[in-house]
Amino acid sequence: MIGWALFASAWAQDPVALGSVQQLHASMDSRRTIWTDDATMWRRNSAQARALVSYAAGPVVLERGDDGFAVVRNTFQADLAAAFTVQRVRLGVSVPVLFGVQSDLSTMPGTGLSDASFEVKVGLFEPDVAQLGVAFIGRIGVPVGGAGVPGLATRTPWLEATAVLDGDVGPLNLLANLGARVGAPAVIDDQTVGDQLVGRFAFALPLAQDRLGAAVEVASRVGVRAPLPGTTPVEVGLTGWVRPAERLAIRLGVGRFVVDGLGASAGRAMVAISSQPRLRSDPIGDDGLAEPVADEDAASLSEDRDGDGLRDLLDRCPREPEDADGFEDGDGCPDGVQLGVRIQTRDGAIAHGAFAWLRCNGGEKVRLMPDELIEVPEGSCILDAAGIGWSAKRATRWIDNGPPVEWTVELVPSQPMTRLVIAVSARDDNPLEEVLWSVGNVFGRVTGGQVAMALPVGTYPVLVKARGTAIEERELEIGPEGRRIELKLERGWPPPLP
Repeated sequence: MIGWALFASAWAQDPVALGSVQQLHASMDSRRTIWTDDATMWRRNSAQARALVSYAAGPVVLERGDDGFAVVRNTFQADLAAAFTVQRVRLGVSVPVLFGVQSDLSTMPGTGLSDASFEVKVGLFEPDVAQLGVAFIGRIGVPVGGAGVPGLATRTPWLEATAVLDGDVGPLNLLANLGARVGAPAVIDDQTVGDQLVGRFAFALPLAQDRLGAAVEVASRVGVRAPLPGTTPVEVGLTGWVRPAERLAIRLGVGRFVVDGLGASAGRAMVAISSQPRLRSDPIGDDGLAEPVADEDAASLSEDRDGDGLRDLLDRCPREPEDADGFEDGDGCPDGVQLGVRIQTRDGAIAHGAFAWLRCNGGEKVRLMPDELIEVPEGSCILDAAGIGWSAKRATRWIDNGPPVEWTVELVPSQPMTRLVIAVSARDDNPLEEVLWSVGNVFGRVTGGQVAMALPVGTYPVLVKARGTAIEERELEIGPEGRRIELKLERGWPPPLP
């Protein structure tokens, strides 16, 4: 009570703005940033966890300077978050734990919980597939504590709705979070803080195939009814990230206000650690094989995804329909610039389990198998290759109109690999046409009578098919010493095309 009397006396003598330490909150599942949400959707039925520890200097003060009265002089905070992704929906909960809160109202450091928040994130367009990623986040805050110091928690629940935009401009990843927060108004001195518009922005620069990078983040809010200077803080953070392991990310950051106001910190330091599953758009499963996907992403060997009448197993371009112009109409490819992408090891073996994202002339990203043909326009193309057990690599190339182009990208394995060689020929010893293979739901072409691939030790279903032959199917156990098989294909089924 004595502390509150001193506080009331100081407030009456020098009435200035009082703010909340909860000006910022940690994103639950962003790939690169600390404050700013992105449109990334992680693999379905996957869990994520994140812990952020931060220190804020002078987040809730009545006046800056040596003689200023601080309701919260400094504080440590740990934001603990967990989330679970189901298809395009992510559910999450975050609990901020306050400790070491120092205030001029009390000689004893405060400890407790601040507002817990519950989130629902819905992804509309994924940034790794569309040119612009879009998501919406709904958040509800529930007061559960506040360390016994004003400004650290609300007294009633609040709601926040945010639209998330996520896109790339050159090497930069740009993020924008725009939304509104509604709740019971707080009267602080001569100002009323009620419903607010909130904004968070980030400019991220990924390096080393996104294994590390740096970002500039900006966070602000403004009152809807009374956008006064004291209620419009702007804080800037310099953050960075590093991924020492495939599913582990560490983030560091510092921040400071550039426009003082409620909740603006004179200095902020942050460190976060998070576990992250694979992306929803990533075709590689946790076992290192291409994961069979469900619902609208389904793409099995029996399908005809481009609708040109050829099953994907027989279609050299399963994503591009044949144009039926009388020239090579049986290969399933339109007769434009045909680009063959091959991801392999240094000795020429296909990197089984690797995949590629291809983007040409700033268009949409297309996901490719390690050995696939696709039609592309003339221009500049960027190819990102990666996979479980393989290092990531980015390559760029200019594609000219003309004959088919082969683009080979070499990857280095990051775990022990064995080798499988499949030799294919016809029982009648005549040449085969359009020989395709499938090993563990990864498929490609057979050129020169055989195909070699590097892959982890394990048991794999193997299918081989040529035009006009029956399907040869095996289940192979491949040990550390590797394996070679020779398959003889029987002609006559299905009947040859006219």
